[in-house]
Amino acid sequence: MKRKIFEIFVERAETSSCHGIPNFVREKNWFIKILWAICIISSLSYCLSNLTLLFISYYNYDVQIQFTTNRLTSIEFPTVTFCNKNPFNFQKSTLDMNSIEELEGLKSFFLSNKLLEIINSLDAMFYIQFGTTKMLVNKTIVDTMGFNIEEMLINCRFNTLSCSKNDFEEIYLPSFGKCYKFNSGRSLNGSKVEIKRVSVPGLFFGFRLELFIGSSDHELDLISSSGLRLFIHNSSTVPYANFDAIDLPVGHQTNIAVSQEHTIKLPKPYSECIKDTKDSNSFTSSLFNTTKSVFGNYLQKNCLMICFNEFFEAKCGCKYPEINQLVYSNICQFENLGCISNSYKNLSQSARCFEECPQECESIRYGYSISQSDFPSLFYAEILKAYNNKSDDFNRNLSSFSRIKSSVLAVEVYYDDIAMTLIKERPAKTPEQLVSEMGGILGICLGISFLTIAEFFDLIVQIIKFLMKKKTNKSQIVQEKLKTLKY
Repeated sequence: MKRKIFEIFVERAETSSCHGIPNFVREKNWFIKILWAICIISSLSYCLSNLTLLFISYYNYDVQIQFTTNRLTSIEFPTVTFCNKNPFNFQKSTLDMNSIEELEGLKSFFLSNKLLEIINSLDAMFYIQFGTTKMLVNKTIVDTMGFNIEEMLINCRFNTLSCSKNDFEEIYLPSFGKCYKFNSGRSLNGSKVEIKRVSVPGLFFGFRLELFIGSSDHELDLISSSGLRLFIHNSSTVPYANFDAIDLPVGHQTNIAVSQEHTIKLPKPYSECIKDTKDSNSFTSSLFNTTKSVFGNYLQKNCLMICFNEFFEAKCGCKYPEINQLVYSNICQFENLGCISNSYKNLSQSARCFEECPQECESIRYGYSISQSDFPSLFYAEILKAYNNKSDDFNRNLSSFSRIKSSVLAVEVYYDDIAMTLIKERPAKTPEQLVSEMGGILGICLGISFLTIAEFFDLIVQIIKFLMKKKTNKSQIVQEKLKTLKY
């Protein structure tokens, strides 16, 4: 039986489409047969080596990045958030005297020898900014002393049409107090409004703001620079005081040409990003769920900020005010700043935050280019003075060119093209490509194809048929012997 099975193997090998094997089987000369064996083994080794590299490459899950620019009939205008770098309007007719006294006390403390004692271990401006931020956690101070939108807004236009204070949503950022969002999907009273879109590129069809920033107060100012902090972002995201910001100086017009970038990353196994951030089961993490409950949606940046806050609280026993959506208790005091400064160093060595805060697979960001010019001109300053004299309900005191120059700025945000850049990841090697490359390697090395695999199954079928026939013949012989014995 073994000999017959061997003969079946030899018969199929002689007619195989796999290169080299028929020659090896048919050859009678042992020297040439050995040469064929060496060639087959060498080719097989080379084939296995390349197949190994191919599978390693495939299971690395590398990606290719595809850039596509899609022109659109219209595009969503970004949300523009701005904050006055001076959080306090000292020209208000009604000021909270307790807050004034607290500011005076802070300034006296900062200018005293006590600050000089710690300046070697902490940056002075970090210390001063913390003192101001600590005051701004008190919403009463923000409401009574912060800039209202009508106090700042001189002129506003969007897409050739004028806009008003009702087109802005008031929000709170710990470092600046009152801030304002244009095109956030909400109005000043909090009601929902439609997100604005544009169909034509250029300055004339963008968003223009002229703002009064306020005059400095030598007795009370606690700022290192005046002007505006501006953020350009998607309507579903939350700006942070110290991230992705553009600082605009007074006495200048800043033109910002924006472009929208939509990034789509591949989820597991190609990356650790989360495809469906709305699904609470897409990732198991307390920080992931906390971020969704606090902000209403998930962004890695928000999650990391909550994690950092928890890290500082665990290390220093207090909370550093940074996230405007959180309600703060047990806020850090001046004596905790040394601990916070040291914690920043340890934070980089902790991987917990990034382990519990995955990146989202889809994101929208805005690239921009900036240009600036002096603002206003002597001519336009006269127009601003006339406008101010006609309706000065907010004590702006724009009585001279120098006062206008030191307290007013302009900004224009616009698309330079009605297009979106799509940055999309795709697998560097798909399953179809894997099969094709496997076929190429097997074909060039051994001449193996899908039909060769069919030959292998044919061999198995022939062996099974032989074994079944053998068993049937044996059964017939036994039955004949039994009949003979019976008679």
